[in-house]
Amino acid sequence: MKLLIVLWLSVTILGICDGSKILGIFPVPSKSHYIIGEALLRGLAEKGHDVTMISPYTLDKPMKNYTDIVVNEVLELKEAYGPQMAEFNATFFQKANLSYHLFPAMNHAIHNSSNVRQFLKKGEKYDLCIASFIISEASFGICDSVQAPAIGMSLVGMTPFLSYHTNNPTPYSYVPNGFLGLTDEMSFWDRVKNVASSYFIEALMHFFLLPYQQKLLNTYYPNAPTIEKLMDNVDLYLMNSHTSTDFPKPLLPNIIPIGGFHVQIMDKIPEDIQNFLDKSQKGVIYFSMGSNIKGADLDQGIRNTVLNTFAKLEYDVLWKFEEDLPNKPKNVHIAKWVPQRPILMHPNVKMFITHGGLGGTVEAIHGGVPMICMPMFGDQPKNCAESAQKGYAIVVDLLGITEEKLTNAIKEIGTNPRYKEKIMLKSDLYRNQEINPMDKAIYWVEHVIRHKGAKHLKSRASSIPWCQYYLLDVAGFLLAICLIGLCITYFIIKLNLKVLCWMMQKIRGTKKCKNSGKHKIKSQFNVLIILWYFPSRHFNEYLNVDEKLWFEINELHISLKTILN
Repeated sequence: MKLLIVLWLSVTILGICDGSKILGIFPVPSKSHYIIGEALLRGLAEKGHDVTMISPYTLDKPMKNYTDIVVNEVLELKEAYGPQMAEFNATFFQKANLSYHLFPAMNHAIHNSSNVRQFLKKGEKYDLCIASFIISEASFGICDSVQAPAIGMSLVGMTPFLSYHTNNPTPYSYVPNGFLGLTDEMSFWDRVKNVASSYFIEALMHFFLLPYQQKLLNTYYPNAPTIEKLMDNVDLYLMNSHTSTDFPKPLLPNIIPIGGFHVQIMDKIPEDIQNFLDKSQKGVIYFSMGSNIKGADLDQGIRNTVLNTFAKLEYDVLWKFEEDLPNKPKNVHIAKWVPQRPILMHPNVKMFITHGGLGGTVEAIHGGVPMICMPMFGDQPKNCAESAQKGYAIVVDLLGITEEKLTNAIKEIGTNPRYKEKIMLKSDLYRNQEINPMDKAIYWVEHVIRHKGAKHLKSRASSIPWCQYYLLDVAGFLLAICLIGLCITYFIIKLNLKVLCWMMQKIRGTKKCKNSGKHKIKSQFNVLIILWYFPSRHFNEYLNVDEKLWFEINELHISLKTILN
């Protein structure tokens, strides 16, 4: 009988963790973002879970228990807004205007997608939902529709958006805003910018972004709870970050860093690229501006500068370039798409020229390849600034790039062993974590499935009002007590001075205290306080009071005692 019970419990527990239905929502039309989400869901599928992915892309090699729901409408938006995203000379206001139009259009495209609506009509239930949520919090309405507990996933590490939703302690004195390009060593004006921008984003979230997400919920998921309630139901957050690629900072127990988990999966290098890497005599420079910016979108002047610089190098160059490249130097090999992770592991790759995206930065650190960074937007300035501060990268301004600047940067990394040594140290930290980051991610996913949430890890900070979180109510109360105490003390002193003035009138026989004698009265009152506790005539030699004044004070002291007794 006991054996049967043990077998039944084992089957039940395994049934909870193995073969669970998991829904992933990664709708941003960025291949680099998709790669991270796809790596996690593929890892879960390999563990036996039945996974479904909502995204603009599909799995290259289909798996039996991995289903794609493609949001084609989002890719169409990317094609429409792509040229504007590649405007390198765009001002802050032009970028803000682009975001103002792009993100609402993207959100509507996700939730109004024919494939997504058809999927929801089936009424399937899932055991867990994992959603990339930055500026798309309404995606948790899909999680509510499939009646699944939710995990939030931050693909770019700790951001002001993640801090806002979790109320994670974020001391702005040394924790930089991830979108400013600052490090944890900030000057006074850096801290001013950091505080102002961070509070601006919090205000933007509260007064604009979340109300807009609520409108999306009302439109597409009218029976869902409010956006605040949906976010409050998210008990756990997976964060694509590690101390090797981020500044040390406080983290709540329900924010799990899993940085480096996606580098466990290696794609095969195409044969032509493999031959190019293997045959290089002096080594290879790998150049890629990520999945969002095409090489052809680079300004013609910038492109010519880069090509002229490459033509003079002794190195070979592998450039991710999506179109034909006229006047290509002999030492340059172009490819429309490059499997970046295995290439950065190749021993002949000497340096990586990159835009500084987090995925590429992680892969370069894991492979031990120093970087030349040309940040553009988002978290890229922060990633590049941190890499330069830690000594394994050089930052080159893309708008102010010249052949001389780029050549000097390449020569510095190629001849100074310090960069290689620094990044190999970080690579060792990445490779020798306390637990394999993919296993860590899967453990916490299964933990939430097993316990139907993770309320036991969630801090109360995420649900209390901001005035309580910052102790403004307590500070106000203590300030009020101090002010009341000061007022009472003031009126007591004022009353005592009036009494003292009246007694002086009685002793001297005057009708009133003269204004010119106020300072003298205050001095006498101070001495009186001492005499009240120490009525010894010997104190006159310490107080240095003349005989006449001492006589008056002594008489006043006797009179005061008589009155009070």
